[in-house]
Amino acid sequence: MLDSKHTDQPEKIVEISVRRVGKVTILDVSGPMSIARGHVLREKFRASLEDVRPLYIFNLVAVPYMDSGALAEMVACLKRVRDRDGGLKLVVTPAGKIEEIFRLTALDRVFETYDDEEAALASFIP
Repeated sequence: MLDSKHTDQPEKIVEISVRRVGKVTILDVSGPMSIARGHVLREKFRASLEDVRPLYIFNLVAVPYMDSGALAEMVACLKRVRDRDGGLKLVVTPAGKIEEIFRLTALDRVFETYDDEEAALASFIP
C-alpha cells in the first residue's frame, strides 16, 4: 500500500536562470516555489548580487505555486536589494495564482508587479 506522500511521478523542481539586460539582472523562475526549494532562489540571487545599486526583475510567469516560505525568501531578497539602494520588480501573470497570492497577503503593496518584462524593464528608466 502506498502512503499519501508517495507518487510515481518525479518531484517537480524549481529552475532559475539568470540573465542581464543592460544593468538589470533578470531571474527567470519556473516550477513550484516552496520553503523546501527556497534555497535555490537564495543561492541564484546571492550569486548575482554584485552591483552597488542592484536592479532586479524576478519573472514569475512560469511559477504555478508559491508557499509562505518562498514568499519569505522573496521579501528577504527585496530587503537586501533595498539595503543597497536598488530595486526589485516582479513579472506575474495577470489575474493568475501568483498575483492572487501577493494580493491576498498584501505583498502587492510591497512589491511592484508588472504584466510583462518590457514594462518592468521600462520602469527602471528614470
